Amino acid sequence: MRKRFIPLVVIVMLMAAMPALAVGQEAAPKAVVPEPSHAFAQVLEGVVVTHDFVIRNQGDAPLVIRKVSSD
Repeated sequence: MRKRFIPLVVIVMLMAAMPALAVGQEAAPKAVVPEPSHAFAQVLEGVVVTHDFVIRNQGDAPLVIRKVSSD
């Protein structure tokens, strides 16, 4: 009986530790922006200028962009 008890205790201890081990490995997004800023040359007043920023999600969860602003 004692030989069966020890493996059972080890299994119970491992099962109890599993949630703690998984905490550091949660899925998370990771935004990668190769060009985080862009400086326009001189622009005449009233002229519309645009620039496309590439944002890649290299994480393992969806990346949600909630707000964008300019300086």
